[in-house]
Amino acid sequence: MNLRKSYMYFNSRTLRYVIKHPLRFIVSMRSLFNKVDYINFVSELTGIPKELMTRLMPSKETKNLIVEGFRRSIAPPNDESPLSFEEALSLYLIVRAIKPKIVLETGVSAGRSSTFILAALYDNMKYDNMKGVLYSIDPNPNSGYAIPEKLKDKWRFINTTSEGALPNLLEELNQIDIFLHDSLHTYECMIFEYKSVWPFIRKGGFLLSDDVDQNLAFRDFCQNISKDAIIVYLSGNFAGCKKC
Repeated sequence: MNLRKSYMYFNSRTLRYVIKHPLRFIVSMRSLFNKVDYINFVSELTGIPKELMTRLMPSKETKNLIVEGFRRSIAPPNDESPLSFEEALSLYLIVRAIKPKIVLETGVSAGRSSTFILAALYDNMKYDNMKGVLYSIDPNPNSGYAIPEKLKDKWRFINTTSEGALPNLLEELNQIDIFLHDSLHTYECMIFEYKSVWPFIRKGGFLLSDDVDQNLAFRDFCQNISKDAIIVYLSGNFAGCKKC
């Protein structure tokens, strides 16, 4: 099954969402019409040649899990706009490429990003015998409803804000491989998360962020760490840093 076709899946939840948020739904379908080179993005960020990316693509079993989570997350019960197909698949490929032990994300909502990350961790264990865990922080107790049950054994959900969770959690984990910001997109929250997490990201690890165009937090942060990082943009609103 072509993953991109899952955008065209409609049910009663989707139709209600379209009626309530027509403009937001159109934005969420933008990747059907905008060609974003996620293969090049992942290659530049990880250093893996583009021609080798096909080996990291989801298996048939994993595609089915991804599509299940993707369909469930098309119409979130709030005003949030989930990651595009390219952004979500970029997460999967990065996790498959570097085989992380610990991934940390802030902002879960329906669980689209979580599904793609967990699917990659599932494949890392199945095909490479590499264990990994995803820690997800979100103050909404109903977050993650789109995540397939089969993937949840590698998921650790922390039901609070990033401000409340990050200081103690980072000290407990000591080191992480990948961080994804997709929580509150204010300057204060974004710069707090970037600065809090960066010292705990291992050399060769990644800081990824959605909605970097919402304010100047990502730009300001990158100016401070540019000598120690490779910074790559997937689109105008999604980008990543590799710690050198």
